[in-house]
Amino acid sequence: MVALAFLAGVQLVALSARAAEEPPVAPSTTSSAPVSQRLGAVLRGQLQEGSGDVPVALWSGSAAQHALLVGQAAATVTLAASLRLDSAWQQAAALALVYGGYQLADLGAGTVHCLFDGYGSARTPLIGGYLETFKTHHHDVRAQTRAAIPYLVAPFALLTIPLLVGAAQLPAEAWSLQAVALGFGLGLPMAGVSHKYSHLRDKVGRGIRSMRRLGLMLTPAEHDRHHRYPNNTAYGQLTGKTNALAERVGFYSRLQALIYRTTGAVHESWRTPRGGHDAMVAALGPDPARHPKLGPPPR
Repeated sequence: MVALAFLAGVQLVALSARAAEEPPVAPSTTSSAPVSQRLGAVLRGQLQEGSGDVPVALWSGSAAQHALLVGQAAATVTLAASLRLDSAWQQAAALALVYGGYQLADLGAGTVHCLFDGYGSARTPLIGGYLETFKTHHHDVRAQTRAAIPYLVAPFALLTIPLLVGAAQLPAEAWSLQAVALGFGLGLPMAGVSHKYSHLRDKVGRGIRSMRRLGLMLTPAEHDRHHRYPNNTAYGQLTGKTNALAERVGFYSRLQALIYRTTGAVHESWRTPRGGHDAMVAALGPDPARHPKLGPPPR
């Protein structure tokens, strides 16, 4: 139980690891908006202007983003506290399952990464602004280093808070499912934070470096693979531990092929002059008759 409580606190430790190291910059202000626009603002977040490695204030963000951050932490602790483990072997098994769920979140975050990189545009309703930051990031690789923590956590917290709260309501006999849910719920909101710090490379505190060594955060070397054209590999952005297996079985290529065959939507990496055709062939096979005629990417 002590180990599980530690894992429940991993999130808060990692989120605050560089709070004392990053100089604050006054956050920009936003005007009031109708209720119909507020959820979109939460999802878009606010990637504020900065330059180089100079970030905005680490904890700047809207009230809704901060509320989701607090809700995420509370839901994580609630689920961890609800686990009833009566023996040492259950505790050991639960710890392994939490770790497995955490690594599963790397695949979940990678799936979101693949979808956001490859589909939609700044004009996409509700999440257009958030999609734009994903796509811009390939050209401005320091963009994520200027993102505040609430901006990075809030979109995923919309998914994980219900998961964590729901798992806490399961009967005690379902402790194995609860442990997996705890690991997944811990990991998914951490993905954007891990991504941010991978771009800061070695300009991080000891806590971040330790988490990298433990396989709990993404290393710069692993994420560098994603930034090689056509930006269609190594999508995992929490730990990167699932990347090798996903690539071995063609997980992301199969996902892109499924989306193309069911909707006709083309993954943007296929349009990339450097390596795009190879990415398309990996997904659809070598037969040109199966390949779409590619135009310019959507604006």
